[in-house]
Amino acid sequence: MLKFHFTFKGKPVVFRDSAYITPEGDTISIDVCKMYLSNFRLLQNHQEVYKENYSYHIINPIRNRDSIPLRGIKNKFDEIEFCIGVDSLTNTLGVMTGDLDPVNAMYWAWNSGYINAKLEGSSSACNTPQNRFEYHIGGYLAPYQSIQKVNLPFSVNYIKKKNTVILNADLSTWFTGIKLNKDPGITTPSAKAVMMAKNYANMFSIVP
Repeated sequence: MLKFHFTFKGKPVVFRDSAYITPEGDTISIDVCKMYLSNFRLLQNHQEVYKENYSYHIINPIRNRDSIPLRGIKNKFDEIEFCIGVDSLTNTLGVMTGDLDPVNAMYWAWNSGYINAKLEGSSSACNTPQNRFEYHIGGYLAPYQSIQKVNLPFSVNYIKKKNTVILNADLSTWFTGIKLNKDPGITTPSAKAVMMAKNYANMFSIVP
């Protein structure tokens, strides 16, 4: 089992109810947080020993969707690999079911593609209606492909001692280099979307 704990610069995130200060000094609150995690693989000495079939999971901690069961693991492993987002082939297949169902509000009908990750909230720094910021990060066509690969190594002893691997997700990484008075919204495939995707690719770490 993988379980995700959402933090902001080391502080647990209380969605809709607490304020946090971004790396650029803006005070924010967060009330929407969703992302697709996909293509899970386990590696031993950099060689694949496990690959999850039909590996697409929506994470939505506000709705308590913050864990992923990985079943049928038989071999030792020392690294986990996954992607933040939906791969280009799956995007081209159109509307899907299960976690990829558009009912999850993570699909751009107008753009025929999935939103890889979404973060919304408010800040007095935003010159927008209701001081909202909205980051809907997607794009699967060059040059704005925003899917990101994550590799996290850990010891075999860690796995033997724990039935659940806990991953920290630091949402402050989204805001590296982002001033909310200049960029309160990124909602289409673009160079800025790719930049933010590269930022949040660094959000995950293994909790000892």
